[in-house]
Amino acid sequence: MVIDNDSISQGLEAALQRTRDRFDVSRGRIDDAGPVLVRVLEAWPAEAHPRFVTLFVELWAIAVIARIANGEPPLTEPQIRDFLGHCSAYFNSFKHK
Repeated sequence: MVIDNDSISQGLEAALQRTRDRFDVSRGRIDDAGPVLVRVLEAWPAEAHPRFVTLFVELWAIAVIARIANGEPPLTEPQIRDFLGHCSAYFNSFKHK
């Protein structure tokens, strides 16, 4: 999948806004987990609308923030890929450009 950097940034910002009252996690700590996310998105065999990427990144970042705040291990590449598969099937109207 071709990655739109604006979609990624918008998803990250939305996650930070959504979680800021509950969790105190800096953007830098989320950015550290970003390379795994980008690898999974780039390897995905289908294209997706930028809005799908934004929504997926937001949901992923919320999970990352909660895991960091609660001292849980980071998401693995297979976990992210599985979640992407479920999201792609569930939010299928976003798959079309």
